[in-house]
Amino acid sequence: SRLLRIQLRDPILRTQVATQMAIALDYLRRELEERKRDDWASAPLARAKAIVRGTPPNGPEAASSLDAMLEREVHWADWKKAGCPSFEKTPFTEEEAWPRVKR
Repeated sequence: SRLLRIQLRDPILRTQVATQMAIALDYLRRELEERKRDDWASAPLARAKAIVRGTPPNGPEAASSLDAMLEREVHWADWKKAGCPSFEKTPFTEEEAWPRVKR
């Protein structure tokens, strides 16, 4: 308990722990929302994000990176739930790629 308090004074470790908590809490928040359950995870998630934002020396940059990563996680989870559809598209024909311009 005393050692953990000393370790949490280190800004790098504090940022890493708060980031991991934010990832787990964001997942739980989305699951609770999907199952229409009581949302108890939003308040601790906001606190974890505030801890990341307030940790020097680069808290605001770390917080914006965390927000971007959580947004990508949502898109990835939606892609997985949709059955992992392919990203490949059919190639353009030459006419579609270079339409003729009327003069």
